[in-house]
Amino acid sequence: MAESVKPYTMDELREAVEQNRIYNSLEGIYLVNCNVIAKSRRDRFSPYHTRREFEIGRRIFGIAKVPEMYSAEEFNNRNFLAMQLIEGRTMHELSGHELCHALHMRDIEIEKVLDFEIYPFDAFNPENSILTQRGDVVLLDLEFWTDAIDCREMGEFRRRLGKRCLD
Repeated sequence: MAESVKPYTMDELREAVEQNRIYNSLEGIYLVNCNVIAKSRRDRFSPYHTRREFEIGRRIFGIAKVPEMYSAEEFNNRNFLAMQLIEGRTMHELSGHELCHALHMRDIEIEKVLDFEIYPFDAFNPENSILTQRGDVVLLDLEFWTDAIDCREMGEFRRRLGKRCLD
């Protein structure tokens, strides 16, 4: 399979960091251009977390609704994950029927991830999924997701699906 063309240049990424173009007041998230953001990490585990998030995102993009991952880059002693910019409202910003519907759609996306044998560790965090203007729910922040190892954890995770809006 041919490698896709990145929708940004390294110069754009460096410029976003140098100009401190923080996206939406989120520390460590840089606006590279109108379609791309870059998540920055600088700790001793950052090469591992950045590469893992990139690889898991690439594997499940098109199967579950997650941002497209473009590249994992390193410069200035920092690691950057360049990915598709997807705008929307987090679960914290929703209420009532809209929230229940969004949580149901989020659970469907989480189920797809679980079926792919990936443990989406913090996918229930309300900040880690958004409802787009088109009405899709997209899962974000895959940094702590792992390949499924422990069947008990996977089963417990599945049992938590769909329990948020039961009357």
